[in-house]
Amino acid sequence: MKEKKSFLITTDFSESARFAYKHAIDLCKTYDGYLTLLHVINPVVVPPAYLMVTSETLVSKEKEKNVQKLINEEITNFFPKELNVDPIIATGVPFVEIISYARKNVIDMIIIATHGFTGLNHILFGSTAERVVRKSPCPVLTVRNPNKPFVLP
Repeated sequence: MKEKKSFLITTDFSESARFAYKHAIDLCKTYDGYLTLLHVINPVVVPPAYLMVTSETLVSKEKEKNVQKLINEEITNFFPKELNVDPIIATGVPFVEIISYARKNVIDMIIIATHGFTGLNHILFGSTAERVVRKSPCPVLTVRNPNKPFVLP
């Protein structure tokens, strides 16, 4: 009998992230695994003048509500109904939150899409996938969307 495995797939709701879903679904079916779909919200930075109009908490709650709707739509539209997918939303620096969740919940494998940033974009945005691979407490499957051209740096 196969041991149930726990898989964590991350999403930023991009085409690349959605392409990686197929791999997570296949792994879950193969290992009769559990799947968690994680989205990390970057902290809201509200200019002081804006705080006079509304509170930072209100802005954060509204954003979290919108993300909850999006993550539920992802599960409904892209995952088979027989697969139990646990939606999780965290707030913070994406690679830190992904690694932290994997450690706390003893995840067997992280599945994460790569976006293929090169040059200046890589310097400016960094690579969440690269940082997760370097610091992960478990194996990481990185998935590149074949519809995005690969460009050598």
